Parts: sequence; structure tokens; C-alpha cells
Amino acid sequence: MIVSMNWIFIRIEVKPILKIALVDDEQKYLDGMGKLCSSFGRSAGYPVETVPFCSAGDFLEAFSGGSFDLVFMDIYMEGMDGVAAALEMRKSDSGCLLVFLTSSTDFMPDAFSCHAFEYVTKPFSEKRIFDVLADAVKVLPQEQKYIELAADRKTVRVFLSDIVSAATDAHYIMVTLTDGRGLRCRMTMPEFMEKTGGDARFISINKGIAVNAEFILEFKSGCCVMESGSRFPVRVRDSAKVEQMASDYHFEKIRSRQRHRKGGVNMDMHRLLSALLQLLVLIPGAVSCYLPAKGRMRFTPSKTAALCAAALLPCAAATALLYALFSIGMNWMLFPSLALFFFLYRRTVNLDLPRSLAIYVGVCAIESFPAQFACSFDAFLHPASGAADLSPEAALFQLMLSLLLLAAFVRPATRHFTWTVDRIDFPKIWYSTVAISAVSLIMNVIAIPQSYATLHTGRMYWIFPVAEAGALAVLTGFYILFYRGAALILEQAELKERSQLLEMQSRQYHALLEHVRQTAKLRHDFRHSLRLIASLAEQGDNGSIRAHVAEYETILDRHAIANYCKNAALNALFGHYHEIATASGIQTDWSIELPEPFPFLELDMTGLFGNLMDNAIAGCLTVPEVSRYFCLTTQIRHGRLYVVSTNSFDGKVLKGKEGYLSTKDNGNGIGLSAITAAAEKYGGSAKASNSDTEFFVDIVLKI
Repeated sequence: MIVSMNWIFIRIEVKPILKIALVDDEQKYLDGMGKLCSSFGRSAGYPVETVPFCSAGDFLEAFSGGSFDLVFMDIYMEGMDGVAAALEMRKSDSGCLLVFLTSSTDFMPDAFSCHAFEYVTKPFSEKRIFDVLADAVKVLPQEQKYIELAADRKTVRVFLSDIVSAATDAHYIMVTLTDGRGLRCRMTMPEFMEKTGGDARFISINKGIAVNAEFILEFKSGCCVMESGSRFPVRVRDSAKVEQMASDYHFEKIRSRQRHRKGGVNMDMHRLLSALLQLLVLIPGAVSCYLPAKGRMRFTPSKTAALCAAALLPCAAATALLYALFSIGMNWMLFPSLALFFFLYRRTVNLDLPRSLAIYVGVCAIESFPAQFACSFDAFLHPASGAADLSPEAALFQLMLSLLLLAAFVRPATRHFTWTVDRIDFPKIWYSTVAISAVSLIMNVIAIPQSYATLHTGRMYWIFPVAEAGALAVLTGFYILFYRGAALILEQAELKERSQLLEMQSRQYHALLEHVRQTAKLRHDFRHSLRLIASLAEQGDNGSIRAHVAEYETILDRHAIANYCKNAALNALFGHYHEIATASGIQTDWSIELPEPFPFLELDMTGLFGNLMDNAIAGCLTVPEVSRYFCLTTQIRHGRLYVVSTNSFDGKVLKGKEGYLSTKDNGNGIGLSAITAAAEKYGGSAKASNSDTEFFVDIVLKI
């Protein structure tokens, strides 16, 4: 259909519709507000006219009923303040939207008595002004919004209120207007829906067909009947959903008008209930954080639960009230709260920063997926709404999904992830998981649909949840691969440690064979020694006898095999490090007492004593040979094994928030932390300390 030129020229001559008064005695704010309002008008398709006033008196002189749609009023001004000016304004106009600008909220109760629509704190941001303007235009007459269409080689401004329907016609869209005329524009249906900015009036009822809910007369016999008599077919499988979308639009329109007429600060019980249900997901989230750290909790489960409740409940109540009273976005309040909750989590578990952060961010990432699925569910129930106004039904759905996720992860978290947390002590590995989890969390926050109309465009309604399910599967797969990789790394480390122990035992065995051979030789030569001693005795040469006996004792000591304990692996380990200490000129004083039967895992104890002796010998090597000594004592007392190590060193130490840092491998050594982990595994503890010349390690293990 060819559109007449008269029609085109009439629609192009559009005068400013949204009239905004700016009242402030500071020129910089007037200039800034003017630019932001104009920018919003261009991006949202609203013709905007702003009129600045430097004082409340100038504004009241120019103001009359209906002269402005929206007023930005500063509270603190020279002469008449903003509250007094607003009271005067309300005498002649009760419907004009009023937004207060203020640097302090002390006078906000008086300000809202003027039926203020909203307030903005100075200095304001572009996003805050855009959000307020977006909320304002929702309650202003919708006839003010327009879009630009290319028709008949002209750019035509068309008010959304004048569009009845849009239908695909080959590579074009036929836009039908209220006066019966049509515009044939070369574009796709998704492009047309994008131009409307997700306006809730426009409902996609079939492939390539969208109608304005304002002009729907009824749904009958599988068709959408318009007021003009036009009939459009409705998708059979979506007929109930389409009818619900039309009803929801009218319900929301009436509700918006009610809120505007009511004015002031309103307690929206619907939003309050939704907020409380959304915040209840913090409970399964908190439980999920403690499951992998069940063996590292500082307090009993009941005391930990009481501490969490004391922190979560007041914060949740305050967040829900702010959400219901001032329509502040849930994410803007929840993310700062999560930072505070992490501080609480760190104080209730015995975990270093990398592991606690990995667990916490990982749980937050997993818990963000139920929120996405809840948005899809809410879009089905309330197509005209958005994620910022999540319904209580969707919030309850989110809570149920969170509980299901918790139930699904209880077993792997308490068995496999707990094992990983106890055994993996490499900060770089844990920080890598933090990065992956954080990326997933941020992507989910970005993907939150602000308007559900975008989900009802094309196949997005199905693509969105499927994509989220795929992302959840990928993240879960990453955690499984991380566990399997960690298990493989530890298995290889244990095999290496076993190999080293076998090598030590092999050396011990060969030393024992050499001792047996030398002993046999000594036994064979012993009769010759007896004859020599007897001959010297007959001669009365006692000095030669004593010299010969001393030489014989030296030979025996040289080939003697030290036996530290009955456990072959530990005995070989002690023998190995004793050889190293002797070769390094270190004086040793070792007294080893171990329980029988041996109640600990062999690999755990070889790791503990191996790290302990390795660190002690490394410390001794930092001082001159004459000052090197290493004392090691183990004793059994009252069902506990006490290990006390003292060695000389040069007095230089490195310390961090978590305690001593290694002086080897650029501070990345894990000896002390591995000792502590092994001690804690058996219900004990390890403590390191030092003086100017000595380094001490005290370990206790429950037998």
C-alpha cells in the first residue's frame, strides 16, 4: 500500500510531547539534567522538551496546571526550598510527576508528603536518571511514544498508540494504523519488535504477526478479533498464553495508574512477598557453602547456624523492605550483601582464602541458575512483566529449584569436594576455579531479561532456558573435571612418594645386607682377635689390648644399622634424612617413639615427617656448620602422639596473614601447610614458632 505524502508530512511534524521542568539553583545540575533528558528521549523514542528554572519562584511563576508532565525539583535552594514549592505546585496540579533532587535524605518524609514520584541523590549518575525517566514514562499516557519507520522512501514517525497490527509480507512488514491506512516497510518482525522497545502492548500471536493489545476485541475460534473487525490467526498451542498476555497487559496498566494516583512511598505487599521468597534462597546457598567444609568448621553446626541466622535475617528483612518501598533492584542490594556474607563465612571455617573463596563463588554461580529459570517461568505466567518485578510464584519456583540443587549436590559435596578441599593445597589451582565461577556468575547476571517481551520474540522463549541448562551442565562438568584432575594429581603424587619410600627402603635393605656381610666377616676374624688378645695378655701388654679392642668397636659402629621404629617405611625415611643430616655436618639428637599398632596412614605420616625433617635440615644449612643441630622427639602421652622439632637457623622468616611463608620456591613452598593439613586430618594441630636462632614445630595427633 502506498502512503500518501500528506500523511507523511502530518506525522513528521511532531511537537515535543514530554515536557520536563528542571528546578535547581546550580547551573551545572541544570545543564547535566537537560542533556540526560534529551539523551533519554532520543534512545527511548520520546520527543522531550526541557525547561530550566534557577529558582523555585521562577518556576511557580511559569507553572500552571498541565503545563508539565514531569518536574525535577531540588530540595535545597536559596529562597523558597523545593518542598514549599512542591506544596504550591500541588494546589493547581495533582497529576504532574514530581522527582526530588537532594544531597541528603533527612527531609524525604516531608518531601514525599507532596506525593513525590521518586527522588534522586546528588551527585546523580546517568543510569539513575534514565531509570527514573523509564519508570516515569510507564505511568504517563502511552500515546506519547513513537518509532521511526522507512516507508515510500521517507522516514515516518509513527506513534505506537496509532499502530493496530504488524504482519509479515514477504520481506516487508505491513503496519496497519488506527485510521485504516498502512505502511509497507522493509524489515523483519524481530526488527519491528526491537523498535517498539519491548512495549508490552505488542503481542506476538503467530509467526510474523503482532497486534496491539489496546485494540483487541476478543479471541474467538482460534483468531484474534480486532476492534476494526480484522481477524488474525493465533497459534493453537499458544492461544491460552496469548490471551493471558493480553489480560496481563491491561491488569498492569490499571495497577500502574493506581500506584501513580496513590503517590508517596507505598508498601507493595506483592513485592515484599516476592523479595522474601527470593532471599530465602540464601538458606540453601549457605548450607551448600558449609558442606565441602564440614570438617573445617570453627564452631558446632548449631552455633554456626545461629551466627548465620543472626546475620542473614536482619539483612534479608532490610533488603526486602527497600525492594518493596523504593523499588531498588534486588541485585544492587544483594551483591554488596554477598560480600559481607563472605566475611562471615571466612570467620566460621578453618580454610585459607583461596579455598574459601573458591567454594563461596562456586556456590553463588550455581545458585544463579535457579534465578534464570525462575525468570523463564515468570515470563510464562506474566509475559508483560520483567525480572525487576519477579512474581511470588516465580520466586517460590526459584526457591524450590535451589533446594533441588542442594539435594543433588549433598552427596558429591560431602564426599568428593570435601576430599578435594582437604587434599589440594595449591592456591593457583583454587584461584583458577574462582575465575571460572565468577565468569559464569557475571554472565548470568548480564543475561537477566529486564523485559519478558524479549523472551517472547521468535524462539527466544525456548532458547533461553535451554542455553541456561547447557551453561549449568558445562559448569557442573568443569567441577567434575576439576575433581577428577585433582584426584589424578594426588594419585600421581602418592605414587611418586611411594616410589621414593621404596627407594629409601631399598637403600636400607642393601645397607642391611652389607651389615650382615661385614658381621659374618667379623665373626670369621673374631677367633684371630681372641688369639691375638690372649698372646698380648701373656706378654702383659695391656696397652696393645686396649688399642685393639677400641679399633674393633670402631669397625662395629661403622657398620651398625640404626633402627628408629618398627614401621619399615618410616624407618627408611628416618634413615634417609639422618644420612643427609650427617653428610651436611648437622648434629642430630633424635628420640623416636611411635604407637603400636600404627594407627595412621603410612603415606600421611611419611609426608608429615618428611616435610618436617626437610624443612629442619634446610634451616640448619643457613648457619655455619659448627652451629648446625637438629633435635627431634616423639612421645606418646594420654592417647596422643606429641612431636617436637627444634633446629638452628639464621633467624630470617617470612610471614603472611595465614602464618609462615616458605623461604623456598619464591614463597610457594607447601611444607608447613602440608604438616598442618596432616595434623588436622587426625584431630590434632601443628604450631610453628621461632626465636632469633632456633625454629620450633610442635605437633599433636590423636591416636
